[in-house]
Amino acid sequence: MSAAPTLARGRGGLELPLRALAGEQLAVAAGQLAAGVGNLAFSLIAARLLVPEGFAHLASFLAIYLLIHVPATSLSAGSALTPQLADAVRRRVLGTGLAIGAVIAIASVPLSALLNLPLAMVLLLAAAAPTAGLIALDRGRLYGLGVPRRAAASLLAEPVVRLTAGAILGALLGEVGGAAGVVMAGWAALAVARPPVGHRVAVERGQRAAGITVAAFLLLAVVQNQDVVAAGALLGPDEAGRFAVLSTLGGLAAFATTTVPLMLLPHAATQRRALPAAVCVAGALGLAAVALVAIDPRAFVGATFGERYADVAGLAAPYVLAMALLGVTRVLVANACATGRGRSMVVLLGGAALLQLVLLLVLEFPRARAAVVGPLMSPPAAIVAALTVGGLILRLLASRGLWLDEATEVSQARLPYGAMLHQLATTDVHPPLHHTVLWLTVRVLGDGELAVRLPSLIAGTLLIPVLYRVGSEIYNRRAGLAAAALGAVAPFPVWYSEEARMYAFFMLFATLAVWMQMRALRRGSRADWIGYALASVALIYNQYFSVLLVLTQQAVFTIAFIRGDRRILRGWLGSMALIALLVVPLLPFALEQFRANEAAGKGFEGVPSQAGAAASQQAGLAKPAIYGALTNAVWAVFGYHSDATMTRIAALWPLGILGSLALLGRGRSRATLILIACALVPMAALFVLGQKKPFIFEVRYFCAAVPIALLLLGRLVTGWVRPAAAAVSITLATAGLMGVAAADQQLNQSNPRTYDFRGALESIRAQARPGDVVIYTPQYLNTVIAYYGADLRSHPIDLGIPARRKHGRVFVLASFQDKLVYRQQAHKTLAQLHGQGRRLITTFHRPQIRVWEYSR
Repeated sequence: MSAAPTLARGRGGLELPLRALAGEQLAVAAGQLAAGVGNLAFSLIAARLLVPEGFAHLASFLAIYLLIHVPATSLSAGSALTPQLADAVRRRVLGTGLAIGAVIAIASVPLSALLNLPLAMVLLLAAAAPTAGLIALDRGRLYGLGVPRRAAASLLAEPVVRLTAGAILGALLGEVGGAAGVVMAGWAALAVARPPVGHRVAVERGQRAAGITVAAFLLLAVVQNQDVVAAGALLGPDEAGRFAVLSTLGGLAAFATTTVPLMLLPHAATQRRALPAAVCVAGALGLAAVALVAIDPRAFVGATFGERYADVAGLAAPYVLAMALLGVTRVLVANACATGRGRSMVVLLGGAALLQLVLLLVLEFPRARAAVVGPLMSPPAAIVAALTVGGLILRLLASRGLWLDEATEVSQARLPYGAMLHQLATTDVHPPLHHTVLWLTVRVLGDGELAVRLPSLIAGTLLIPVLYRVGSEIYNRRAGLAAAALGAVAPFPVWYSEEARMYAFFMLFATLAVWMQMRALRRGSRADWIGYALASVALIYNQYFSVLLVLTQQAVFTIAFIRGDRRILRGWLGSMALIALLVVPLLPFALEQFRANEAAGKGFEGVPSQAGAAASQQAGLAKPAIYGALTNAVWAVFGYHSDATMTRIAALWPLGILGSLALLGRGRSRATLILIACALVPMAALFVLGQKKPFIFEVRYFCAAVPIALLLLGRLVTGWVRPAAAAVSITLATAGLMGVAAADQQLNQSNPRTYDFRGALESIRAQARPGDVVIYTPQYLNTVIAYYGADLRSHPIDLGIPARRKHGRVFVLASFQDKLVYRQQAHKTLAQLHGQGRRLITTFHRPQIRVWEYSR
């Protein structure tokens, strides 16, 4: 068989346009879709030929058949990413298939009772088992080699055999005959997919990456299919048949997108536009399937499966939509596996599969169903759950690579724990809580992008329901829902939920501390005071600047006591004692950090985030003034944007102040005043300190004000008007405005906070050959270069340019070119390379990054 590459592999390492990549995806998906239509036709014929119980048996058989053939997705993914896997593990896979078939045959009698299937169908499953892994390996290898037409032919072979032999046998022998046709189709597909004898593939990627990819896609298939298996085992015959109809419809959307991640896997690491093309194709196919069902669900179900199944029409479109979203998820998982983030995917998908299984089992029992579903059926809980899921999805759509500060912290987390603490104490100024959490995360999940950002992702997502609880308790349920809605889309929390730094923790712990303080002032229970103390301790161990918030809250307690609230004294003193007791162990560490930085002449200015501060308007500039305060306020509410956008937004500050005064003028409760104090006092203190050290007046260091601002905004947008419909409209309008701001923040390449080191280094890796070298400026790019370009030969510009005779091509990567010193370094280096007689081959840009490629 020829292994000629297809168009999407590009020529000479060049990037291909989105249209070419999407066109190739669509061409292969068309074959997959035709196969899906054929399989659906087989199911439709079976639904009309068989009685409901028989069709339920066949649907359960098909689901278990797919579960046995899970490698048709998982092993195909592994061999698509690493084609040599098919040869390396073929004998092992065949042996495993034969063993599984033997086990199923031996245990066929108890399995028949457990799965509620006829004994003959269980034996047919045993006969199908040996083909599962082999067909998966061969199809995946065809995708990986860039010859997907033969894989598409293998896909089409299955429905052809099902519609001929399967339909005839089904009419003669019932559901057992139909199952026999399915097994025959699998053997036919294997014969088509098998490459010629003696075909071998050169090693392209390590088998470890392929194994992780297989595991991830295995879990995806479990998530897709275990609901219908559970339905066949737990539901009665009629209900199981109706659920089988839903499963068949959902399978249309899932099956149509199966080839998309397989086509993506070989190209994800080298073609920057491969992921957008794959997402667009998967989304378009999924939406087409949803539209096909949603136009008239009852008519569609009745016409295809018969009127006896028409009562499931109301669930058809939502179920197909869920399967369509799963198709897009497969694409994102494939991209993660191909770019070194597979371990994180395996952990997340394993948790999802386990949660799904637990829910399927728990909801089978009436008491458990009432305990779990009952609270969620209340409108507020359902709304908060939907907002939380939506906020999580928004946060998972992070498109940017690691920033310098993240790469620095990841490099620290890779060290032994004692070595990491020593480095923090001698070279850093941050307390150790987030670093400790990240250290544990790296040990469990690895250091992929999603893995290292997972703690922040969890904290940022938890902030949404916490905002609801706090807003509901200190104001009312309407304000809590509004705060949660704003928190789900607010640009600043979204941004730092996607960053492997401590700021998402800062916002969550600050919100909890304010919540516990409000409870302590209102109720004064022991749990409230302990909760407040623990939240305050977590704040201090996470970020030293949070001490300003803790002191502000202590001032609030002091004022409350002076004004006559004597009942708080005991709890207040106890909480202070607990805070002091738990913070004392941190003092030697903090003092060592201070002494080390003072000895280096940096004080608290020599932080790893010094690079991050370079993107701030305060870094290295004049003392903070009113415009700087307004800019930080805009960042807190509307996120980061281009300079032009920021100027326009900041110019509206008088309207913002007038609107706030007008709305707050309706009534200022003690809770509102406490929130305002907790937001503004730390900000004002840093403004004053910023007159000496301008770098510290930056919204990240008083980001506790962000969730507090969301609580106040929730109160404002719901307290202005009394009719519920008007409050909902204002809330949705405000959330929509924030959503637009979040989209601009994430997607606008002119955002000065967006630095695409990942894209730049991936482009270099795609073109680099042995002997090439990367030189970069500034020198503190070292950690991010090491993260994304560990296999590249690289060093800072400060160490000079390589001798022409000793090395290959030279890539010059420059960032922070708005700074004169780094711009001069880059220009000097380019002149030296020209002086060596090297020729400029090409140059390209990524956001805030420029790369020059020079010849030998």
